[in-house]
Amino acid sequence: LDEYGIKDLPAMIDYTISYTGEKKITYIGHSLGTTMVLMMLADRPEYVHKFDLVVHFAPEAYGITKSPVRRYTCLGIQMAQYLLDPWGTTEMFKQSSAIIALLTRFCVPNKIVPICWLPLGLLLGNDPEQMPY
Repeated sequence: LDEYGIKDLPAMIDYTISYTGEKKITYIGHSLGTTMVLMMLADRPEYVHKFDLVVHFAPEAYGITKSPVRRYTCLGIQMAQYLLDPWGTTEMFKQSSAIIALLTRFCVPNKIVPICWLPLGLLLGNDPEQMPY
């Protein structure tokens, strides 16, 4: 698997760019193909500039959360989704313009940004280098 992402995919991308003369390509990956591009970009971040778009269908990502807050929150969300929509026909917790407006209005321009991002940090993991403050 490592050779796909670290050797094969970069060679294919370089060949495609060289052959077509394009500066950037669109990458569409399915299943293992999504893992390959993520491995490549983790190992060779300079390749991020060779894409204009990356699309992932059915990514193979798998992880085990160690945080009890995340574990129980995820379990609660799954239970709520099943109870509110047992057949999985409705998008739950979709992006809302009201939420974006609130975050933009109250979190971005103020000094309370760390407080606004605290719930997300608890749920998704806190990485100070990636926080917008």
